[in-house]
Amino acid sequence: YFAGVVTIAQRVSFERQIFLTSRGNSFVQFDDSVPRRGGGDGDHDEEDKIPFVVFFLGDQLKRSFKRLCVFMNIQICYESDDVRSRDDLKAEANSNRDDYYRIQQRTWNQLEKAMVSVSASMRDWKIALYQEKAIRITLNQFSLDQANFLRAEGWCPREAKEVIQDILDDITRNKGVGRPIVQDANPRHGQQVVPTHFELNGFTEAFQSIVDTYGVPRYKEF
Repeated sequence: YFAGVVTIAQRVSFERQIFLTSRGNSFVQFDDSVPRRGGGDGDHDEEDKIPFVVFFLGDQLKRSFKRLCVFMNIQICYESDDVRSRDDLKAEANSNRDDYYRIQQRTWNQLEKAMVSVSASMRDWKIALYQEKAIRITLNQFSLDQANFLRAEGWCPREAKEVIQDILDDITRNKGVGRPIVQDANPRHGQQVVPTHFELNGFTEAFQSIVDTYGVPRYKEF
């Protein structure tokens, strides 16, 4: 005989293959008293394992059953002709389990320390990621000219033209790229709707908020 563990999902197919392989000349027993990790709710049934033992006669069936276990990825833990006793195997299994537990705990502690060390930089990384994403979204709205120049079109007040030029100069300075050019683009009449812009002060700002609430007028003064 030999004993091992099998998953809940493989139990029926494994029992059937044992019967077909030996043509009924074997006996397989499962231990259903072992508690499942899924807590009986069925969430982790495919990952749960139960022990089994297979009784048979002859070395030929033993070889066939071993090939079947290798094919189905089923672990064999103990064989009847093993030179070591079950107590020695149990002690070895417990020792390996304790070693795995210590390794897991050390790994968890190391990961916790690493996460605590990088948590201070998470805010800066998040801001840099949002900035990079905003840059990508903005660049995707540009158009590519035949001369491999990126062209952006938009509207701005005339007084802000020099401010935009200064900002672009500061961004591209010492970057190894050409100087950006801001120029007026006169659209043909009727092709685009010219936005309405109002210079606000402390007195007109309150009235402009009311206009923004109910709609921005277009007087077609251009």
